[in-house]
Parts: sequence; structure tokens; C-alpha cells
Amino acid sequence: MAPHFGDFLTQAQGHVTAAVSVQEELPAGVRSGVIRELDRLVTILARYLGDMALAGDFQQRPYGEGPAGGTRAVLDARIALRRSAQVLHRASDSMSDRDAGDFHPAAWHLARAAAQLAAGRDLLHSHFSNDPSTGAWTRTSTWAKVIHSPQVTDTLLSEIGGLAAKLAPWMVRLSLESPPDSAMPPAAGLTFHDSGRWLWAAALKLETRRHQSPPAEEGRLVLAAIPANLPPAYRPLTEEITVPGLCESVITTAARLQYGAAAAAVRLAHDYLTAG
Repeated sequence: MAPHFGDFLTQAQGHVTAAVSVQEELPAGVRSGVIRELDRLVTILARYLGDMALAGDFQQRPYGEGPAGGTRAVLDARIALRRSAQVLHRASDSMSDRDAGDFHPAAWHLARAAAQLAAGRDLLHSHFSNDPSTGAWTRTSTWAKVIHSPQVTDTLLSEIGGLAAKLAPWMVRLSLESPPDSAMPPAAGLTFHDSGRWLWAAALKLETRRHQSPPAEEGRLVLAAIPANLPPAYRPLTEEITVPGLCESVITTAARLQYGAAAAAVRLAHDYLTAG
């Protein structure tokens, strides 16, 4: 069975909740490992917003033509989230590799959350094809139009805002309360605090938008149900097959044909454009 986006999102939310539940001061050497994993996680969140084509964008993106409303707030959140990722990356680069603390529970959960969100983003991308020569994105499945529908876009923005709202106050508290860390220069600590403030600004924009215009319940259900764009596994007929099994085989064959037709259409369009 193909994985669904909701599988990855639920796992990521659980890991973020577990990470921010760590309230004690982090031992020396551990905070640098936590910052490295936060660097990966916040970068993934920024890429989700970067994937969404909003008003004023001049480059075609994989996730639709724009959100249902509140474009200004989303643009501001995108800028703040991107700034948070850039600042956090500088803090991560300035630290030594010694005593990274990657196996501390907070760092471990942050790493798992980043991995789950990255896998979920790859799942969404599997419904689109990118032409490296033009940068244009084309749909390769019937789910592609659903992914960039206003309802699903609003829900995804709400989920990203919720994750940012959990992480931001924890990051700011950690930057203020943790003791000096020999693996992290003082400038990195200030940069880490600055990143948390940018993330908090992004979360505030998205959370305010969500409260003013709550996403539809059907958007949440559809977002969770989006499957990976993979062809069903081939299942050869056997002499012992039953009528229900035959019906299932017909459905599987139709899905495989649909997947193959979409892939062939993309290849033909690409060959036509390159030949011309």
C-alpha cells in the first residue's frame, strides 16, 4: 500500500511535540546538536512555503496558483520563515563538531521530525514533474490538482503554522536559559535567539490567518489522504483467484494503466518541447 501524506505529518507532529516537551536545561555540548537538527527542520518548513506559488511570484511552483486568501500574511510568513532558516544555518555552521549531542532526546526527535516532513514533501512532489531546462512544473497524476486546491493549501499552511508555533517559543526559551556551551561560540547563541524570533513571527502570521479563516475540515481529510504517486504493484492472476480478488485485480490494472498513461504523456510533451 502506498504511503499517505498524513502518515508523515502525524509522525512529524508527534516528534516535534516530544522535542519541545524537554524543558530542562540542556547539558554542555548538547545544545549544538539540537541547533543542527533545528537547522534541518526549519529549512524543511521554509521549503514547504517556498513550494507554494503566491501572488507576485514569477516562477511556476509545484503547489498551485495561490492560497485561498490572506496572501499578504503568507508572503510575510514565507519571508520570516526563510530568514529564520538562513540565520539558524549560520549559527549551525559556526559551531564545532565536538560533542554534537545528536543522541539527546530533543535532538533525536527533531531529526525524526525533519526526516518525516522531508519525506512528506517528496510525496507531494511525486505528483508533479519538473523540466530542468525551463523550471516548469507539470501535473503527473489526478491528485496534482487536488494538492494545489484552496482547501488543501489552506490546511497545509495551517499545519506548517502549528509546527512553527510549537517550535518558536521553545527555541527562544532555550536560547535564553541554556548555560554556556563550549562547542558554540557566543555569536552563535545570539544568532540562534534571532532565528527563534523570526520563526515566532512566521508562526504568528500563519496562526492569525488560521484563526481569521479556519481551514475547511474536508481540506484536512484530503491532505492526510494524499498518496504517493506510485504505480500499484503488479499482481499476476492465479488459478485460485476469487471473484473479489478478480475485482481487485481489475482496479489495480486500471490504476497501473492510468499511471503509465500519465507518465507517457509527460515524456511525450518533454520530447516535443526539446525537439522543437
